[in-house]
Amino acid sequence: MSSFIDQLLLILTYAGIALGPFVVLLLNSKRGAKSRARVFLSVLIISLSFSIAHIFFAEAVLDHLSAEVYSLGDPTFLLIAPLLWFYIKELTGERIVLSAKVVLHFLPFLVLIFSSLTLRSTDPEYSLVQFLNHHKLVKIGFWILVVVQFSWYQLVIRDKWVRYQTFIQQEVSNKEGVDISW
Repeated sequence: MSSFIDQLLLILTYAGIALGPFVVLLLNSKRGAKSRARVFLSVLIISLSFSIAHIFFAEAVLDHLSAEVYSLGDPTFLLIAPLLWFYIKELTGERIVLSAKVVLHFLPFLVLIFSSLTLRSTDPEYSLVQFLNHHKLVKIGFWILVVVQFSWYQLVIRDKWVRYQTFIQQEVSNKEGVDISW
């Protein structure tokens, strides 16, 4: 029975990886007006699919490329919350313009990737490398960072949503087409 459940979960996981790009194709194939919010939603869905694929295939691919990588955690987890924030901002009428402030939202992601690629090549006597030999501490630190990031963005998104709902109730008599409570 256990192998059946394992196989079922594996099939569902592979389906989840394939479903992301399929949903993005469906989202962007409509003949309706292309919105910037749809672009952020598409990138968010692709990053979720990539995150699942990264968990399954990253080690095999990186070993095949002979890259010296220290796995600090799945960096795509650090993309999800900022992309969701940008999606909400676009839905509520704010326009996201590429700037240094926008790039700062992706700083944890970029730092994690840079660190993963460079830590194996540093001097073994270096104290940070000694610290990284304690894998449990690294994993706990990574998950604390992910939880803090998600929690902060969740609070900011909720605040933005409540302010937008209040604005809509005060300014618009017909909320159809502008209400995002769905």
